[in-house]
Amino acid sequence: MNWGGAMMDAHLALFYGPFTKASGVKVVADTWSGKISQIRAMVEAKSISKDMFVVNPWDVVQGCDEGILERIDPKKDLGLSDADLKDFYEGAIEPCGVATDIWTYIWSWDNKKHPEWTAATGPKTIKDIYDVNKFPGKRGIGKRAYMNLEMALQADGVSNKDMYTVLATPEGVKRGFAKFDQLKPHAVWWTATPQQAQFLADGVSDIQHIVGARWFDAKVNHKKDFAPMWHGQMYSYNMWAIAKGTPRLKESFDLLKFMLKPDGLARQAEMVAYAPARKSALKLVKAELQPEMPTAYFGDDTLYLSAQFWTERLDAYTKQFEAWLSK
Repeated sequence: MNWGGAMMDAHLALFYGPFTKASGVKVVADTWSGKISQIRAMVEAKSISKDMFVVNPWDVVQGCDEGILERIDPKKDLGLSDADLKDFYEGAIEPCGVATDIWTYIWSWDNKKHPEWTAATGPKTIKDIYDVNKFPGKRGIGKRAYMNLEMALQADGVSNKDMYTVLATPEGVKRGFAKFDQLKPHAVWWTATPQQAQFLADGVSDIQHIVGARWFDAKVNHKKDFAPMWHGQMYSYNMWAIAKGTPRLKESFDLLKFMLKPDGLARQAEMVAYAPARKSALKLVKAELQPEMPTAYFGDDTLYLSAQFWTERLDAYTKQFEAWLSK
């Protein structure tokens, strides 16, 4: 079960079909909403009709805590060596989930609308995004707490290494919303991923927070002149999890093992523009596309969105965000 669209097309071509051909195990692919309650209902009813799911990392953590997902030993179950494990980016392997690819958010603007923002003169940091005097215009921002609170604190001078220590405190949350107040009058809110590139194309936003795959699609496939700001990227994963109690556990492990090969992850990145979860796979992406992969610009300023943190606090902080938004 995955998100569908281009991801499904890539998985059918690169993983499911070739795996069936190699193993003789038939893969039935379908899409789902991503609601972990669907897995919970199957497991509690002891009627597993679907085995493997693409999920967000915080749902992996929650599902593992609840005991509705199978635990995965990367060495025993997937045949990964110590060297293989070091090849994955931070957070890509959880006790009940393993990532194949990364989603990352960057900031972008349309060079045609803002030709004055060159590589030398345009926004370079999160602090620049918050500087509406130097860089006037609307900011296209997701209507949610996660990422926005981190960005607000980054703009207020909190380092990535201290981010979740600060954000775990009531004072840190208050500080984040106080900083976010500066950007609120200049925000245009998106609630669906396709709106991100559309906001830029239609001139609704001047600077847009956009998932890397959508930026890649707009630039590479639709020839939009959208500039990227790689500094301050925030990233997470599309993770694979397995329903607890599936009678097809071995087959699930075998398919996951097949999908984690660096060459396949590189080919997926070329088709979907989700960067590979393995560092070695980036080197296997076509040379002309490597500069478009967000992970090519990962550095000390890049923040992994803590799955454990947001598993514990997403509901509470979402309520605070909604209250802040309504003021």
